[in-house]
Amino acid sequence: MFVNEEAKIVSSKPSISWVSTDLLEDRIDSFTFKDYIIENDKLFSSMNNVVELKDLLVKNHRGKGLTSNPNGKIPNLKVRNITNNGINLEDVDLIDENEFEKNKTAHVKKGDVLLAVTGVGSLGKVDLYWSEKKATVDGHVNILRTNEKCDSGYLRSFLHSKYGQIFIQKYTIGSTGQTELYSSDIAKFKIYLPNMNIQQYIGNKVRKAEELREEAKQLMSQVYELINIHFSLDSFENEIKDNYKYDFVSSNYLEDRLDAEYYDPNLIKLFTHLSKMGFKFVNLGNVSRMVFTGENVESTWIAPDKKVPLIYIGNLEGYFVIPSDSEFIDENNVRNWEKSFAEFGDILFASRGSLDCLINRISVYFDEDKKGVITSNIIAVRLDQNLIRTGYVISVLKSIIGTYQIIKHSWGVAQKGLTANDVSKIVIPLLQINEQLEIEEKLIQSFKKLQEAKKLINEAKQDVEDLIEGKFDESKISEGV
Repeated sequence: MFVNEEAKIVSSKPSISWVSTDLLEDRIDSFTFKDYIIENDKLFSSMNNVVELKDLLVKNHRGKGLTSNPNGKIPNLKVRNITNNGINLEDVDLIDENEFEKNKTAHVKKGDVLLAVTGVGSLGKVDLYWSEKKATVDGHVNILRTNEKCDSGYLRSFLHSKYGQIFIQKYTIGSTGQTELYSSDIAKFKIYLPNMNIQQYIGNKVRKAEELREEAKQLMSQVYELINIHFSLDSFENEIKDNYKYDFVSSNYLEDRLDAEYYDPNLIKLFTHLSKMGFKFVNLGNVSRMVFTGENVESTWIAPDKKVPLIYIGNLEGYFVIPSDSEFIDENNVRNWEKSFAEFGDILFASRGSLDCLINRISVYFDEDKKGVITSNIIAVRLDQNLIRTGYVISVLKSIIGTYQIIKHSWGVAQKGLTANDVSKIVIPLLQINEQLEIEEKLIQSFKKLQEAKKLINEAKQDVEDLIEGKFDESKISEGV
């Protein structure tokens, strides 16, 4: 039992507390006074150098819902773009210059801390905007702009820490249907504020992580450019800009399926274009050691103290698989070892979802240190690296060559699907092995930079927790980041 002058924790399970009326604010609910929230409040009340967040901010409000324009150039960041590991610009809505100028309160600038404030599973995610480029945020993202007393990278790390997350949980309202965190409540957060040298040391880790992410992005741009150059895809896309809706199909192309998507005129024109360039082709099934579907994971297998991460469709982010940081299983529960674990070089496909999901959720597993268990809505392709390189194949799949074929082989109406057999039929044009290796090396270097960035983000978070717990080693500051 924990007791102080204002609160008494009677029981943790179930959570029962007695609280003084002095602690009651403008809301009364059981969640606000859970045992760990009361203990967190007590901790911050007992510490020196604790201030309210409102005293560290010059800007604290949400963005706005803006009108998207597919021809726009300016990102409008949403909750899905806030990841805790850097802002994701792979799937971003765009607005035009006119919409940007009309909505100045939604503008973000370099150094702003962006906090997701709506939605179960997303609320509480936080990132640092570290770019000179124009951008806005929508009404489900809160902009936090610090004054000279607080390093913005430090604030981002504090909010990411377990202590910052407890304040976020304390002030979140709503049920599982819709949760919200308001700017007026964010202002009440208690922040431990060390001297500026320590703040900057921690903040520099976040900024270095953002620089590494930008370097990784540049490498990915080079990969994209190499694929376009090798296959003259830009010139081909100009040829088909009229977007043909129908065409005559030679009997040579007919297979055991008859529908419009399967014989998309643009796909046929694409492979005619590649054939005229002299490329040879292989089916994925013919250059793979295995093509298999993942494990039907049972909820009872999941435990936070286990070591094998789960890989869901949502973990297929961009080019690279990002395994779950929170859901792990006991490997002894896995029924089929050979067809459950993703290993270095495996390409993973979403097998259920919208068409956009099937097109965008194709990623490569580049983690050499550990394996992850793939779930049943994922198809894995394990290539024979002596025949074709993984980094090259994923780059082709991410181009229009892969996109058109996913459209071709998917089936269903609102909910689309792919089978292992469908994936095996996907065709890859062949480059020389040295050209494949050049592309793959850029991908691997990009992945390593992203991993180093993630490591720095986690170190910064841990530094904040060590500070609050009295375990931070100040001698590290002289070493720099």
